[in-house]
Amino acid sequence: MAVSTAFLTALKPLATRAVNIRVLSSLNNYGEPQYSGSATSYSAYIEKVTRSNSDLERDEQVIDYKAYVPSSTLSLSMDDEIEFPDGSIRPIVEIDERWDEHGKQFVVISVGSGRG
Repeated sequence: MAVSTAFLTALKPLATRAVNIRVLSSLNNYGEPQYSGSATSYSAYIEKVTRSNSDLERDEQVIDYKAYVPSSTLSLSMDDEIEFPDGSIRPIVEIDERWDEHGKQFVVISVGSGRG
């Protein structure tokens, strides 16, 4: 059994919380994001972390939480919107898809501080 498959098997029972994800569809005339339809709910294991991430422009972003989503179909971008169980909408800082020989097993979404 591949490591990510074993991790997915262990992750599913731990994914007891839900995150809601809305996909960015476009920007309006004022440059504000417009999201498509209603949010899709995914079960997730949420871990509190505290670390920094520097992007290509050397801008430092603080990562507050990681959401481990056991899904082989979830596809998202940094511009999408994620809502945590407490109702806060948090900026996506980093996305990491975990694959093995059977395909995508889960997605790790690192997020920053939220707004209520």
